[in-house]
Amino acid sequence: MAANNVADFAAELKITSTHLLEQLKAAGVTKTREADPLTEHDKEQLLQHLQRAHGSRDQKTKITLVRKQTTEIKTADAATGRARTIQVEVKKKRTFVKNDAGKPVGEPEAVEAAVAAPIPTPAPAPAPASVPAQAAVAPPAPVVAPVPEPLAAPEPTPAPVAAAPEPEP
Repeated sequence: MAANNVADFAAELKITSTHLLEQLKAAGVTKTREADPLTEHDKEQLLQHLQRAHGSRDQKTKITLVRKQTTEIKTADAATGRARTIQVEVKKKRTFVKNDAGKPVGEPEAVEAAVAAPIPTPAPAPAPASVPAQAAVAPPAPVVAPVPEPLAAPEPTPAPVAAAPEPEP
């Protein structure tokens, strides 16, 4: 930055020098006059103070994407027969929320308990000695037949309406 003193830096930032002096004092920089020189360290200290004061240090946890798509539809007017062009705008808004990176999605206590507890493994059952090796094979899985969808009932046809009898004179 080209500013060498408080007055030049205030002119560069387009604020008054008294306001800049107040901000510098709040940031912990000891400047009392407009002619006092400013170093890069002073400017960095002011920037860090303003970022802390206005909260721009926090990382964003929510991102919103907005997309606008414009298309044209050409139609013929029914009354006059002339072609018309209609512009259509479609706006889509999508919001993504960032989960905490250090925490898993589920409950942390349950996940830690599941990881800490050993998983019991059942001991293999001894095979009987008298059964041949081919008989020890597991039986095949049952076959599931697909279920046919029920047919829709035909719509009833309306009964013919009989003419009303004519009144007698």
